[in-house]
Amino acid sequence: RLSDSDDPNSSIVISKDKYSYNSGQPMQAASLLYQITGEEQYLTDAKNIAESAYDKWFTEYSSSVLDETFQLLEPTSGDGVWFHAIMFRGFVELYKIIPKENTLHHSKNTLKNDLAYKRPE
Repeated sequence: RLSDSDDPNSSIVISKDKYSYNSGQPMQAASLLYQITGEEQYLTDAKNIAESAYDKWFTEYSSSVLDETFQLLEPTSGDGVWFHAIMFRGFVELYKIIPKENTLHHSKNTLKNDLAYKRPE
């Protein structure tokens, strides 16, 4: 974007913002490419992206509703539900390849916790 939106000759400012969909889309693509080609590098890429996504967008949380502590998708990250949905698609695709590595564990707990709080009494 321009540093001054009213001045077309102003300098360009490159945003350094990070968004969860920027992890989800390549994670999904790498998972699909691994399924198609069988090339291990794609699986390695998908796993590395998943690990980085956990580090960036999940935080430790003690849920009184679920009575457990787990990594919760950070609600204040500012990405919004649609960006997170794209990230979840990446986790789902990776889970199809390596279900025993619990790739959906934290995502599932985030959703369970959210639903438990919103459940009508």
